[in-house]
Parts: sequence; C-alpha cells; structure tokens
Amino acid sequence: EHDEHREDGALEQRVLDVLHRVPDPHRAVLDHGHLHAARQRAIEFVDDFVDLIGDVSGRRHIRARPAEADEEGAEGDRNPRRGEPGEARAVAANLVLANLSGHDSHGIGMAPRYIDAICEGGLTPNTTVRMRTDHGMLLGLDGQRGFGQTVGAQAMELAFERVRQHGACIFSLSHAHHLGRIGHFAEMAVAQGLVSLH
Repeated sequence: EHDEHREDGALEQRVLDVLHRVPDPHRAVLDHGHLHAARQRAIEFVDDFVDLIGDVSGRRHIRARPAEADEEGAEGDRNPRRGEPGEARAVAANLVLANLSGHDSHGIGMAPRYIDAICEGGLTPNTTVRMRTDHGMLLGLDGQRGFGQTVGAQAMELAFERVRQHGACIFSLSHAHHLGRIGHFAEMAVAQGLVSLH
C-alpha cells in the first residue's frame, strides 16, 4: 500500500510538471514576443500527455481497443493495454485549443482529472461509440466511457451521414467522459456546411 501511495504521488507530480510546461495562453497571445515559445510549449504538452496516457493506461491495466488492430495491436501483442498515441494526441490538442479559444475551464487544466478517471476505471482510452438505437434520423449512441473528444467526434460523423440521407439528425450520447469544449462540435458541423444545436 505504501508503494502504491508513493506511485500515485509520483504520478501526480508528473501531471503537474506536464501542465507547467504551457504558459498562460492569454498572456502569450497578447505578447507576440512570447507566441513562438507558447506554441512550442503547447507542442511539448501534447507530446508529454501522449506519453502520460500510455503509461497510466498500462499501469492500471486499461485494455486499449483501437478501431482497427494491426500486427502489433493484435491479440498476440505483449503490451496491448497502452493507450493509442493518436487518440491521446487528439485529446491533448483539443485541450490546448480550448485554452487558446478562451475557455480555460475546458483546457489543459482538465488533464489531472482525466488521469484520475483512467486510474479509477471511469475513463477507457481507445473506446469507440456504439449504436444502441437506430431509427433513421434518430440515433441513440453509447460512448462506452470513452474520451468525450473521441466518441463525441464519432457521434458527429454518424450524424453527418444521417443528415445527408434524411436532411436532419437528432441523437443522444450516453456514457461518454468529459466532452471538452462543446463549440468544437459545432465547428465540425460548420465545416460541413451544416448547423448543430447542443
């Protein structure tokens, strides 16, 4: 038990170290002399977050479930539980973008809570959205405790397909972890020439 507390303390310190690599985004944007440094530190945060998610996922035996398994990710893989770096990178980039969009409450400050949720079993990396109800333009989706940034985007893509077929789509998404900045999903719709309400 003592070793586990020491391990958790080291993990918490590592999370704090990662967060401190990114400066105040508002100050950086206002002071153009610091913009390059802020951008570089944001990139470093993304890289560190990717490593951190992989380490925590492996340590807590959270089984990764990529959408498509390659030879390394097949059942014979000796280390199948590490989080996929592509997903962790996308989530980290989403957090940084939230800060730079002025929504600090949904930015990199969420990283410690994400780590805790993985350790507690409430967040499962590399989970895909699952269809529970399908009535054409009406969908009931299950996020299966996945990263909200991931299953939320998958849900939106499914909705876009239904809009092309039916002209509109209404869907619910349950059992998703924190979705992050909701405006991101509206921006996905705008990029498709659509309008979305959340």
